Amino acid sequence: MYDRIKSIAKEKGVPIYKMEDELGISRGSICKWNTVKPSYDKVVGVSKILGVPIDEIVGERNDREGSN
Repeated sequence: MYDRIKSIAKEKGVPIYKMEDELGISRGSICKWNTVKPSYDKVVGVSKILGVPIDEIVGERNDREGSN
């Protein structure tokens, strides 16, 4: 999950540490999300900050560029 967040954040120009600050979580927390399951509200928060659907964050969509 972290790798997807990192990639999307880079595209959007949003530093990971700023998301962590805005969500009120400690720095380095998001990078642990590849091995530790985050709470649903944190995933929702990241989704809102990045302006992408939750399924894109959790990897349920295969194509980021997909046709709508």
